[in-house]
Amino acid sequence: MIRKIGITGIGLLLGLNLLFAQAAVPMEDAAEIAGFKQAVAKAAAAVQNLKSDFIQTKSLGFLDEKVVSDGLFYYAREKKIRWEYQKPYAFSFIINGNKAWMLNKAAKTEIDTRSNNMFRELSELMLFGIGGTDLFDSPRFAFSFAVSENAWMVTLEPKAKEIKKLYSYIRISFSKKDLQVTGIYMQEASGDITDIVFTNRKINTDVPDTLFLVN
Repeated sequence: MIRKIGITGIGLLLGLNLLFAQAAVPMEDAAEIAGFKQAVAKAAAAVQNLKSDFIQTKSLGFLDEKVVSDGLFYYAREKKIRWEYQKPYAFSFIINGNKAWMLNKAAKTEIDTRSNNMFRELSELMLFGIGGTDLFDSPRFAFSFAVSENAWMVTLEPKAKEIKKLYSYIRISFSKKDLQVTGIYMQEASGDITDIVFTNRKINTDVPDTLFLVN
């Protein structure tokens, strides 16, 4: 069953988001930002694989209620990702190098991320925080940094035309405890919002390579 949040719940969430924004302090010191980037790169270099639960909340302009999905997220070197949605609908999105697949019970669709701008950017975004890629240096985004009591936040504002068509901005949150990604917030150009929160993260655990293979 699709889980929805009513008007009262939306008001509560907006209030919490406002408190979150007020608690976050912009990082403007160049040395502090450089130290953060180095710390993220060091933490990412130690991650061989990762398994996490996730909850995705989608706000659509044509709906008064939010739609909530959940599932499992897997990552492994090099450039391997699996989003496994379990509720309300079962399907998977897999990245393995330059190839990507959408899978459900009825069909599988293969995508070449090198020739598809949308999926190339999505792939790089997801690999950014977890895999330690060099997106901080990407000319396709303008970056700003902030810090709160429990997290560091990186906001990516698209500069490239093809990304501007997809997103107004993207915010990635990193835990202060282990510098792993705890959330991805995407304000889409259409006005829709996708908010993903990662929980029960397990690093360097049992993640079979078969999870990233499609027959």
